[in-house]
This record gives sequence, C-alpha cells and structure tokens, in this order.
Amino acid sequence: LRNDRKEVDLTTLQVYLDRLYKVDLQRGEQAAEPRPPMRFDHDLIDKVGKLPKVIAVFLDEQVQDVDKVIGSDGATLTILKLFVTNEGTKRNRSLKGIIEEFEKNKLLNTPIIEACVKELYDRRILRELKIGDELRYEISHDLLAGQVYERFSIEEKEVIRAERMVKDGYEFHKELSFEGAGVSFLRQEQIFFIQNIKSPLDISDDERKYLADSVVEAEEERNREKRTLEKELELQKQKAEQEEKARLLQSELLQKEKEEAAKERERRAQEYKKQQRKFYTSLVVGAIMTATLIVALYWYGELNATKVKMEIQQNDLIESSRYNEKQAQLLRESIEKTNLIALESKKNEFKFFIDKAKIHQKSKEFTAAISSLDGAKRIDSTQSKSIDSTIVLLRIEEKEQSRQRKYQNDFDSLIRVGNYILDDENALKGKLLTPLQYNTVYNAFSQSYVILSKLQLDKEQNQKRINEKLKEINITISRAFDGYKDKGIRFQKAKGWDEAIINYEKALALENVDANKKEEIRQLISECKKNLRH
Repeated sequence: LRNDRKEVDLTTLQVYLDRLYKVDLQRGEQAAEPRPPMRFDHDLIDKVGKLPKVIAVFLDEQVQDVDKVIGSDGATLTILKLFVTNEGTKRNRSLKGIIEEFEKNKLLNTPIIEACVKELYDRRILRELKIGDELRYEISHDLLAGQVYERFSIEEKEVIRAERMVKDGYEFHKELSFEGAGVSFLRQEQIFFIQNIKSPLDISDDERKYLADSVVEAEEERNREKRTLEKELELQKQKAEQEEKARLLQSELLQKEKEEAAKERERRAQEYKKQQRKFYTSLVVGAIMTATLIVALYWYGELNATKVKMEIQQNDLIESSRYNEKQAQLLRESIEKTNLIALESKKNEFKFFIDKAKIHQKSKEFTAAISSLDGAKRIDSTQSKSIDSTIVLLRIEEKEQSRQRKYQNDFDSLIRVGNYILDDENALKGKLLTPLQYNTVYNAFSQSYVILSKLQLDKEQNQKRINEKLKEINITISRAFDGYKDKGIRFQKAKGWDEAIINYEKALALENVDANKKEEIRQLISECKKNLRH
C-alpha cells in the first residue's frame, strides 16, 4: 500500500480494507467448514491482489452503482473521463463547463450530468475545489484517475495522443519563437496521423492555427521536394539526350565512312574490269589482225597510261582515307567533349546533393540529409566510404536529438506538474495544501534537476527555469512549514491537543526542511501528547 515516499494514503487504505472485507465475506459463504465471521490472512491478501487491481474493481463497482442510480448506462464513465488529463492524471472541471461540453455534442442532458456529479461527490470519488468564486470538481485520487484513463478506448487515446502532439509542438514552437531561435512545425507523419482522427480535438484557437500552419508548411516542404526531384529528373533527361546525340553522331559518321568505302571499292572494281576487257580485246584484235609491233607498242603505251591513271586514283584514295581519318578524329573529339559535359553534369549533381544534405543537417533535418547523401552516393560511387561515414554520424546525431527531445519533454512535463499544484495553492488565496502536494512539487522539480544534467540543448535557459522553480518551492515549503507550525501553536494554546498534533505532523511530513526546525516540532508534539495523557 505504500507509495513512492513510503507513505500510506488513508483513502487508499479505506478502499483496500473494504475490498478485503467483501472478499472475506464471499470466502466465508463458500467455506465448507464453520469458521470465524471475519479473518484477514495471507491467502485473502493474495486473492484480493495488488492495489491497482483493487482500485480497478472499486471503480467498476462505483461506476455501475452510479449508472443504476441516475438511470443512464455508461454516462458515469463518460463524465469521469472529462476529469482526466492527457497524461492520465486528475484535472478539475466546473459543472457548468461539463454541461456546456455535452450540450454541444448532444450526448447527455443536464439533469443526468448534475445527478451523476452529485452522486460521485457523495461517494467521495469527486471532491470540491473553491478556485476564486468558482466551484470546481476533481477526482479525489490520482490512482482513480489512472484507472479511468485505462478505460479510454483506442480511438479516445488516439485523440489524446493527437492533442498532445499539437500542444507539445505548439509549446516548443512558442519557446523557439520567444527566444528568437526560429520556428518548429509538426512533421508530415504527425499531420497525417492527426488528419486521420475523426473526432474533434480539444485544442485552443492558437493551437488550431498552429496545426493549420503546420499543414501549410508540410505542403510547401512536399512542393520543395517535388521541385528538387523534377530538377534531378531534368538533369538526368538532359544527360540522356546528350548521350543519345553523341551516339547518333558517331553512328552517322561510321555509316558515312562505310558507304564511301563501299563506293570506292565498287568504282575501282569497275575500272579494273574495264581495263581488263580492253587488255584482252587488244590481244584478240592483235592476234586476228596480226597487229604490227607499232600497234602492240601503242597498246603498251595505253597500258602504261592506265597504270599512271590508276596510281593517280590510288593517291586520291589515300587522300580520301586521310580525310576519313580526320573526320574520325573530329568524332572522337566530339565524344570526348560530350563525356566532359556529362562528367561536369555529374559533378554538379553530386555537389547539389551534398549542398542539400549540409542545409538539412544545419536545420537538424537528419532524415532529409541522409536521403540527399544517398542520392549523392548513387551519382558517384567512389565517394561511398566517405558518405557512409557521414551518414553514420548523422544517425548518431539524430538519435541524440531524439533523446534530447525526450529529456526536454520529460523536463517540461515535470515543470508543468509542479506549476499545476502551485497554481492550486495560489488559487486558494493563502490556504495551505497537504504536505503530499508540497512534496510532490518538490520531487517534481528535483527530478527535473536530474534530467537537466542530461540535456544539452538550451541548457542555460532550462537551468535558469529550474533554479527559479526550486527557489520558489523552497520558499513555498518554508511558508507552509511556518503555517502548519502557527496553526499547531494556536490549537495548543486553546488546548486542542489532537488538532495541534495533526498540524505539527503535517509540518514534519514536509521535505527539504531544516533538521533543527523539525526537532523543535517533535518537542512540541511530545508536549501535546503529554498533555493528552494528563
């Protein structure tokens, strides 16, 4: 039954003993042999179970009983859920506010709500709070609030999760804006999750505007990514077109060389056949006509002229070959130039992705930075080892940023818990809270101080916040100690020994109080107990 401070809450003790009593009655009715009317033993304790189970059973029984009293099945749990925060702790609500909320949704009518709240108050599940001139209600114990939170449906928890996303994001955005450190909007996956929630969110107008701004920013981010992708596709398209043009030019030049070579071979073959026919014809004619030596010499001269002509043609062919070689050289130079252009384009693309990754890294967008580095690695595989090392460092930095964000959320949550209780004290206008509440605030701020040692971002600002809060709670606890002590002294003077002891014990229950002061209180308690014995 002991809590974290090794104390036993009286309300918890009452519920637990009531459960022991009821289970032992059932056990006695089922026993085969006669037994004492009541008997608390280890078997009974094991059968009843641990405290959370007992509180759960108690809550279910009370909810069913109240539903029967007010005549509306399910209304009690629906109303109790309004008294639970997103973190599963209790929060106070006014009856007027609850009625307005249900009238807006047309779920429950006013008589049912009023009857339910009254019945829950009579059963001590709810308690009254006087804040200014307004009467408010809250769940009497955090354990009950936690059990109510466990009965939220998956859809309700998703709504709570979405509301927490918006509220935490807005708080971080507001702090960054106030400090002039920039802005922060919800991520695309968070917006997608929130937009899939069908139920309306309970958020303020400022938070609703922040959500709308986040949607706009996410859309602009998608557009920027789309433009980047289009630019990348355009560069790839231009590169492909340049390569295709170079290939076509090379193909055309090679085809032209082949055609010219074929034409030259055909021309030389025709010329050779023509000369061959002339030669054989001259021999036949010389044999038939017994040509004279002069004719023979004439044809010999013709053959020499033909030889000279063929040599001239051969020289022309050599010149043509030199021309074709020059054209091939020009083609090779064109291909090299195209390759240089492609290489330059590749370098520009690589530089574009590297610069983009640096921009994302600077703005702490590590996922986008890693994606850009992957793009650079696809373009130039020779840089893979260096890029992979950078990606590993980015992932480490991303994990550290995630841990820092969690530490900051835990830190802010503890500060909010402490501020909430301190706000309650301020609302009471001088009246004292319970020692448990003061100790809860002190422990919350002390835990915040532990988390502060793990924080790296905004450490100086957070240090300043927690120092101010610790100073405030030390003053508050000192004031509460003096208040309990003064009340005890007044009761002691009026011979109200029991009331004096209660207030002295409250003063002793406060944490972070000077030991000499506590020793003084113990002496006053001894005097009161001595007077009680007399």
